[in-house]
Amino acid sequence: DKEMIRCLDRELENNPQALSRLGTETSDYECRLKRRKLRDWVLEKERYSLPVLAAGVMASLALLPVFVFGLINNCLPYWFTGSRVRNLKDPQFHSTFKYVIGMIVFPLWYLLVTVALIIAAEWPAWLILAYLVMMPVTGLLSFHYYICNRKLLAMIRYTWFVHAKDKGVAELKKLRKSIRDTVNIIVDKYR
Repeated sequence: DKEMIRCLDRELENNPQALSRLGTETSDYECRLKRRKLRDWVLEKERYSLPVLAAGVMASLALLPVFVFGLINNCLPYWFTGSRVRNLKDPQFHSTFKYVIGMIVFPLWYLLVTVALIIAAEWPAWLILAYLVMMPVTGLLSFHYYICNRKLLAMIRYTWFVHAKDKGVAELKKLRKSIRDTVNIIVDKYR
């Protein structure tokens, strides 16, 4: 990445018009991706296998109860952690701030839920302990489930566009190739 940035900086010094065209193409590409609710990585493949997508949907449905359990038990601390970031002006510190707040809030939440279960529920100690262990595990699994499902939906949407022979996706692929070719030429020029 540093090498590419160095090459692009040199091209900016020597040929600002070319870089301006690249910037315009890149902005156009990003807008078109947003309109179709796609990500760049989805266009890397020509198409996705229908059996693989069907298996993904089946796995998603099978893991839905785990997601719901993790969501219910972790949504409040997750929301609280994310909502505190809005107060920060500098976006560079968002992930660090979320991490630190999460390291404090999640254990406190788990402790609070455990104490509430000990007081309110007449469960055996092993069941409360099992519940306590399952909360962070299913919370992490729920987060990954959410990310995987977003990716699966993007692949399904892209496959739908490809099978429908959508002209917009064909134009997106051409634009992506043009951007990559331009960047590769610039990088090769200054290596």
